[in-house]
Amino acid sequence: MTGTLRIKTLSSGKSYYYINLSYKDTRTSKWKAKTISTGLEVKNNKRKAEAMIKQIMEQYAYLEELPSGYDSPVNPDISFCDYLDVWLSGRKCEIKNSSFEVYTFRINAIKRYFNKKQYKLLDITPKVLDTYFKYCLQYGKVN
Repeated sequence: MTGTLRIKTLSSGKSYYYINLSYKDTRTSKWKAKTISTGLEVKNNKRKAEAMIKQIMEQYAYLEELPSGYDSPVNPDISFCDYLDVWLSGRKCEIKNSSFEVYTFRINAIKRYFNKKQYKLLDITPKVLDTYFKYCLQYGKVN
């Protein structure tokens, strides 16, 4: 995580310091940015604003931690069906029981198709998904 000081001028003409945090999202591994107001005007407050950067970075350190239900990054060599089970168990505490039952039903239907093929998580491409969707339209329900 990095923190930098930015100056923004409001429509009223006053200039304020803002802290721009850059952090790597643990789920997507992409860099994201967050802007936090210091509430300090530019005139005679640069040192105070620079001192706030470390404090703000500690306050927002949770952004770089794995969310609950994600104990470790997923092994990319895992089978696709096993990954669906891991994903579903990670969501159980976040969703209602009725939604969980529907997700379980849908995932079991997906697993029936992919168990025959023995795909690894890395093997799932848009082409594989397109083939699956065409199979569903031909042999399954449209919804």
